[in-house]
Amino acid sequence: MRKTIAILGAPLDLGAGRRGVDMGPSAVRVANLNASLATLGCKVEDLGNIFVEQAESSKEGPANARHLKTIAAACVALAGRVEKAAGQGKIPLVLGGDHSVAVGTVSGMAQHFRKKGKKLGVIWMDAHTDMNTPETSPSGNVHGMPLACLVGEGPPALTRLYGVSRQVDPAHVALVGIRDVDATEGPVVRRSGVRVFTMRDIDERGMRAVMRDALEIASAGTAGVHLSLDMDGIDPDEAPGVGTPVRGGISYREAHLAMEILADSHRLTSMEVVEVNPVLDTVIYGGRSGEHEVSIRSAQAILSALRPEDYEAVPIFITKEGKWQPGPILPEPGANPGIDVVFPVLHGTFGEDGTIQGLLEMADLPYVGAGVFSSSASMDKEHTKRLCLERGLPVVEYEVIHTGNPHAELDWDKECARIEARFEYPVFVKPCNLGSSVGISKARDRAGLRAAIEDAARYDLKVLVERAIV
Repeated sequence: MRKTIAILGAPLDLGAGRRGVDMGPSAVRVANLNASLATLGCKVEDLGNIFVEQAESSKEGPANARHLKTIAAACVALAGRVEKAAGQGKIPLVLGGDHSVAVGTVSGMAQHFRKKGKKLGVIWMDAHTDMNTPETSPSGNVHGMPLACLVGEGPPALTRLYGVSRQVDPAHVALVGIRDVDATEGPVVRRSGVRVFTMRDIDERGMRAVMRDALEIASAGTAGVHLSLDMDGIDPDEAPGVGTPVRGGISYREAHLAMEILADSHRLTSMEVVEVNPVLDTVIYGGRSGEHEVSIRSAQAILSALRPEDYEAVPIFITKEGKWQPGPILPEPGANPGIDVVFPVLHGTFGEDGTIQGLLEMADLPYVGAGVFSSSASMDKEHTKRLCLERGLPVVEYEVIHTGNPHAELDWDKECARIEARFEYPVFVKPCNLGSSVGISKARDRAGLRAAIEDAARYDLKVLVERAIV
């Protein structure tokens, strides 16, 4: 029987100290969530978003638990929707929003099972324990308190949903990926009775062993397991677009394995994905050119060099087919709020040739690197050399071979003889319109020259042959 996934958006960012995660549900949906779930054989029912009062109309309230009243109202609404979906036999999938929405998700699932005389287990995948209280929180941000509330410690507005003081038994709660705990929060964690698996546990034992133990803790004596996935649990090299990134986190492959283990257990009853923040500085990479893979490596280097504590970076990936993930930059001023600067890390065509630069100019977005004309003029190596010669700048001698003439087949002997009459071997052969790392060969004889030209012609119909400088 096909499982029905009930998607619920919770666009709440009042629990965080940084705006933007309220756009998380839309960003995840735009990234083809529904279609991806369908390809896994799941039936998908998108129930839309719960209503959340906007920050501009919400009263901040006490400094040690900001926007508590508004957050509690959103959690009550979410709990009711989650409980209803679970009662219909569906698997609720909640898209946050900041992590305070977990109070609503988990409370709704706990109430669903409580009516049946059963309990709920929780696996909390996160960089943080989220067990501050208003008395211990250094910031007053409620997204650092939800797990404490769920085990009965915290403000009554969040610990008394459904009139119950403890939604889950701490003995059935396992935290995975922890690496950042506030000094005042530590005592709350220790006395609560939850089980914490830090990144050191994952490093020393491996994700398989840690998830096996976490599943055992969350499954023992419960009707099933809820997964609360905070994207900052993943290393910021893999997922930089989060509100509170912490280095040294779970790798992409480790996270994927954890999800596979959960799926194989058939114990997962519900899930939430929170703290996705698409309103961040942007790194665009991938692309349609032959240098797609090179672009990915360059983007990884840039993302790893941007210190998470100083910069918020979000990657936008362009597939080889030209699809933007999670979504495109729109060519309209003001249509891409929150982006301070764009790093166009696209190698080759559709990246270094002025096309992406033109889009960013239209969108009125600042970006790193050369402008439209400089990028376009410098992309074609022959044009670059001509511009340099016109300005009296020396260039390496070259010849151009046009391999894409539709009216005549290339005369290889004639072309090779023309090159040999001009240059001694070795020579360098390059596509004219590509970056500096793909399709380039060094030819030492005629056979090598022909092979090099054929290779370069895979990337561009115009091939440049240069004298080697030795």
